[in-house]
Amino acid sequence: KLWKPEPALMTAIHIWSGRTIIIGSILHGMLHSSRWVMQGESLFGIMLPPKQCWTNAAIYQPQCRSFLTQCSCYDHFRNFTGLIAMVGLVVIAGTSIDIVRRKMYALFYLLHITATPITIVCIFMHWNRSILYAAPGFLYYLAVTMPAWIERFRQRPVSIVTVNVLPGSSHTGNFIRLAMEASPSALQKMRPGFFLYLRLPHISKVSHPFSVVHVPGRPCLEILFRTRGHFTRSAESVLATPGPGRPPVYCHGYYGSDLLGAARRHATITVIAAGIGITPYLTLLAYLADYDGNSKATDQALRKVVVHWVCRDVTLIDFCCREYFEYLSKTNSPISIDIIIHNTSKSAVQDDEEGLASEPSVDMPRCFMQPPSSSMDCDAEVGSSTPPENLHSQKIEGVPFSPTLLNAEMWGHHISLILLLWTGLLMVYYGYRHVQTNTSIKERALIPILVVLWGLILFLVGNLCSDPPFFCSSQIKGKSPVREGPLLHENMDESKCPEGESVTPTGQHGVSIQHTVGRPSIERLLESLQLPEKTSCPGLFLCAPAAFLHDVHAGVRRETGKVAIYEESFLI
Repeated sequence: KLWKPEPALMTAIHIWSGRTIIIGSILHGMLHSSRWVMQGESLFGIMLPPKQCWTNAAIYQPQCRSFLTQCSCYDHFRNFTGLIAMVGLVVIAGTSIDIVRRKMYALFYLLHITATPITIVCIFMHWNRSILYAAPGFLYYLAVTMPAWIERFRQRPVSIVTVNVLPGSSHTGNFIRLAMEASPSALQKMRPGFFLYLRLPHISKVSHPFSVVHVPGRPCLEILFRTRGHFTRSAESVLATPGPGRPPVYCHGYYGSDLLGAARRHATITVIAAGIGITPYLTLLAYLADYDGNSKATDQALRKVVVHWVCRDVTLIDFCCREYFEYLSKTNSPISIDIIIHNTSKSAVQDDEEGLASEPSVDMPRCFMQPPSSSMDCDAEVGSSTPPENLHSQKIEGVPFSPTLLNAEMWGHHISLILLLWTGLLMVYYGYRHVQTNTSIKERALIPILVVLWGLILFLVGNLCSDPPFFCSSQIKGKSPVREGPLLHENMDESKCPEGESVTPTGQHGVSIQHTVGRPSIERLLESLQLPEKTSCPGLFLCAPAAFLHDVHAGVRRETGKVAIYEESFLI
């Protein structure tokens, strides 16, 4: 948070550092195993401690075949903890594969939160000095995650004011829109690119990540997702059923990167999204179009936005046109925003092939042709053409969503964080010098366990002090509780633009929407990146299936020059 790293970059570092550790651990284990085999030892015998070592390790001396083999009970336990650590790393790696993570997210999450601490403790027990090398990362991880752990057990359900069900195709499934009440602090801190973790205890104990949509002026946050896996299909059957008794909904966040800051680094950006992948950019477009009249146009680098949205669900296109794109037409934006919707539905393509696409079709969405919604209330019927049976306005009781204390600027959290980092380092060093020994295993697990317990106490106190019912204040003095709008001229970051290159405005101001039929070519999607030589720093924002992204990346290498690519993903 202090250095504001890009989450996509941090995710890539996390993935590759994890792969490096796993490969190194496997090689480490294989080399030692080959040495034992060459010395004539049994791998099971040297890795599994004998029964007597569990009950009487102080005086029992195991027997090995070779005098070169280290064969005490300590050596057996050291090998055993190394084996468990390596197995844990392999389990973590196997469940992190894309198909497992996306198809069985609950399995991926549960194995991660159980295998990771066991693996870390076994690594600490395996080698005496490992805790010294791992202490900074270990303490930092505890410091940034413990507040969220504690608050999760203390949080109350959020208030859901509207549930929409949008019928999709048989290939994609239906689409669900949840509108939840939001506190002033949540609206103030909301930024494009943020996402929440949604938890429905009646369905699963595991929280699932979803992009957040917010249109300036609406006192609510929205989650728009596709029903595909077990969790989302179960959520549809539970939440979209009208009547009392619907289960509570829990959310915690915000997480993710600020797409608005990334967009401001470039004179021109191109957004390519497929299907429900448009969700992260709905808020970005709304914030870019919500121009603050007090800002000077010369203070802003961004002048042109081109959006290519490839989608085959007419219902989703129509809904987004009415509920999100319609808002853009009522703003006074100094930025030229061109939205090109590529309708790839089977019926639209067939009509185009038969020469009927030029005639108005009742199935084709028409942006800006329906009257604007008269109310900006979250519980208002959103869109006049939404079938009544697909809109459930009965409220799910709860409290307005507020950001977790991990992401809020609470002094209690910062004091707890600093205390844990420094006292944790002191505890680790003291334990290494005075508690651990070179020939003992159990004491090595004691220090990390004590650090975790100490961190829980610190952050529990900090969490309680940050709540309004307690004596400590939960609001930062001098900050407005209401968001004034996305001030595009603030915190301008030009570090990614080459020095001396122009950021000349391109195109006309305003919002335009164009409908096309059929899947566009990669060259068509990237043509807006072919800029004059004096206009630099184009940005490319992507959210699409892996195969589509591969084609786009290949097209960028083939068709364009230097382009900054921002790829949305829920790998985090």
